[in-house]
Amino acid sequence: MAFVGAVALAAGVASAHPASIAGAVVDVASGGETTLRMRFDVPAFALNETPARIGDGAMRELLTGPVAELERLLADAGMRFVTLTGLEADGVAVPLTLGAFPTSAEVRAAAGDGSAARLPIRLELAAAGRVPAGAGVVTISFPAVLGDVVVTFETPGAEATVFSLRDGERSPEVRLGLLAGVAASTASDREPERAVGGGAARGGETASWARTAWGFVGMGVVHIVPRGPDHVLFVLGLFLLTPAWRPLLGQVTAFTVAHSISLALAHLGVIRPPPAVVEPLIAASIVMVGVENVLGRGGPRRWRPALVFALGLVHGLGFAGVLGELSLPAGMTSAALVGFNVGVEAGQLAVLGGAFALLGPWRERPWYRARIVVPASLLIAAVGAVWTVQRIAG
Repeated sequence: MAFVGAVALAAGVASAHPASIAGAVVDVASGGETTLRMRFDVPAFALNETPARIGDGAMRELLTGPVAELERLLADAGMRFVTLTGLEADGVAVPLTLGAFPTSAEVRAAAGDGSAARLPIRLELAAAGRVPAGAGVVTISFPAVLGDVVVTFETPGAEATVFSLRDGERSPEVRLGLLAGVAASTASDREPERAVGGGAARGGETASWARTAWGFVGMGVVHIVPRGPDHVLFVLGLFLLTPAWRPLLGQVTAFTVAHSISLALAHLGVIRPPPAVVEPLIAASIVMVGVENVLGRGGPRRWRPALVFALGLVHGLGFAGVLGELSLPAGMTSAALVGFNVGVEAGQLAVLGGAFALLGPWRERPWYRARIVVPASLLIAAVGAVWTVQRIAG
């Protein structure tokens, strides 16, 4: 019954809406003028809570409560952002000035009917600073309460650089080469250097691609464990009915291939399914797998891989919502998609490995189905049903 308890624990940490990832762009101009733009979960930040942990109820209460309270919290949030965001040049703090922050009117307009608002509500802020002339490197960190942040650095004379940062993590150093006071000495040499050192330039692009992909591997893992209990329950549902590794890995592979396809299509804008449709379908897929486990006494049916593939397409659309609106440079989109998919697969395999370690010795026992498969599958289906209703309701 420990496995059933683990399923219940996973269910209990999920909210009705998917946790969002903040996307930031830091643009350092040749004169040192620096602008910062960020899209983020405004109600969660206003309530000083991480998007992955906050519940819908607190945000809905904020959106439907007195406008004066919303305005107070937004004003406080703006001050917290510029105070806790640490832009540094050569290790020295660069002060930031808040330019634009979502207003109460903008937040309420985005929410529509606050009692049935589609969450998260992501809006944009802007801030500005000035990097000193001659600075060699810049770094940035964001308030830990923002959760995961994907930050893109745009600097003079260089390819855009992308980093995936965890809660409050400081970015690696980004080199600056064409700021005022340095540009004159480097600009005349720029084209010959590129002509002679083309291989080095391509090597730098390759390193940037690999660094971006690796950052998104970690994000993909975290999106499954611990921040994706709906996807965890789906994978556990596959595990419960399939007694052997080979067919189980085939199903998980079908799921991975499917969500990779739909994630890429959605992220590239080929298809644009609304989250109001996708998220209830993901929850309903959990119900479907749980119910089939209870009804399928003879083990997995031949068409189960096809069903898993179809459901994987739906889950991939949910992953696309996680990566949406991150302002990724065109050249880094493929790195983000590859890295994120690898991370998701690694997270799923970690879940399966844990389940096998916990239940492997008993999977062939005569009481295994009655005591483990049926109760856990019913719980999975029940949780999926609750999530389905929550997500349809808003």
